[in-house]
Amino acid sequence: MKIKFLILIILVSSNNLYSKWTIYTHLNSTIKEWVLQGEINQDKKGVYWFYEQERGLARFDGEHWLNIEPISERFGIAVKFLPSAYDTSGNMWFGIGGGLLKYDGFNFSLVTGYTSILPMDLGGVWQVLIDKKNTIWLTTGGKGVINYDFEYNKVTEYNRQNSPLTTNSVHDVVIDKNGDFWFICGTQGFPLDPGDTMSLVKFDGMNWTVYTKFNSGYAIDAPYNLAIDSTGNIWIGGYSNLQKFDGQNWTLYWNEIHSYCKKMDFEVLDLDVDKKNNLWVMIAYGICGIFKYDGKNWTHINKDNSDFPADEATCAYVDQDNRVWIGSSEGGIAVYEEDTLDIVESELYQNGLTIIPNSVYDLVKFSFHAILYDDVKISISNYMGNTVKEFNLNADAIQGTSEAELDVSALPSGLYFATIRSGGQVQTEKFVVVR
Repeated sequence: MKIKFLILIILVSSNNLYSKWTIYTHLNSTIKEWVLQGEINQDKKGVYWFYEQERGLARFDGEHWLNIEPISERFGIAVKFLPSAYDTSGNMWFGIGGGLLKYDGFNFSLVTGYTSILPMDLGGVWQVLIDKKNTIWLTTGGKGVINYDFEYNKVTEYNRQNSPLTTNSVHDVVIDKNGDFWFICGTQGFPLDPGDTMSLVKFDGMNWTVYTKFNSGYAIDAPYNLAIDSTGNIWIGGYSNLQKFDGQNWTLYWNEIHSYCKKMDFEVLDLDVDKKNNLWVMIAYGICGIFKYDGKNWTHINKDNSDFPADEATCAYVDQDNRVWIGSSEGGIAVYEEDTLDIVESELYQNGLTIIPNSVYDLVKFSFHAILYDDVKISISNYMGNTVKEFNLNADAIQGTSEAELDVSALPSGLYFATIRSGGQVQTEKFVVVR
């Protein structure tokens, strides 16, 4: 007889030293210098990728820091930014000055105008996005937007000459829940050609909608980046401003940010939205730090009121477990994690397996509730898939709500998976051991 509903809750023992912040510097990682805008990502296997200016790519599997890949030196290319995305096969694609750098899990290879059908002289790749059709979208500093179908070796170019894009310098792209593309055109650092205009542009695959300061409430003169929250709001960050577009109304948030900055000018270098729909705003050059917006309230975070180690934040990435990874100008990488998760009871029964919270120190408590009973096996595996702990509970021990404890104090820090098996049911969730 199978368990119809099973809840697994992981609790932390009273001597847990869990903190909201984990900091990685040259003392405990390979990171030594700046981690730049848009240069944190997590691949299909859960491995984190970081690009450090002048040094190259670093990787972290949750337990081990892997050697730096000096890609500029290795390939003889100048790389200032390295945006990335992964395709359905798990290949990582990195944007470089002349095109793309592909990593297939074993080797790196250049995909440029010299080695593929990509156009020459892209003027730098600002963003890499892979859509549901598994094609790559590149926003560039000089060629507008490039759609690269690498499976069928096809390239489609969208620029000011053949589309409503208002400039050939396109800084960022996001996809909304309807599958529509949003582009931000024009940015500080790339001089605009005569007639070019800063704009927010929507493309549904057939039709274009252009928003400028001449036909809408769009107001940012030097836009850098975009984000979309779960309610469909478009957020635009740029030089000395932050703006929201809800599809009809435009709202500026200059006052909310500037009042905390120690300099008149500031730059919104990156935006991301977590799974609770909080907007994270990374500020540089204004000695401002970080802002978190929950839709009603703004929370200002800096090194004076938190464990964040720097005055300036350069990039943000929300990982698969809702941790916020933040690059800084002087303090390495900071990881922020909420103490608890807001769980709705009906979701527990629907999903079956839940971990609260998902960071533990030494003792893990499993709490079960079974409506019907059968033998249960719980196993803990590391990121490589190797089982490091397991135990069994027979059906007689499971009556209503039961509990079992597991000592994980001997496990090193890192990412782990709790898998519960009963009859033909298998459910898995992630958690992290923090030292």
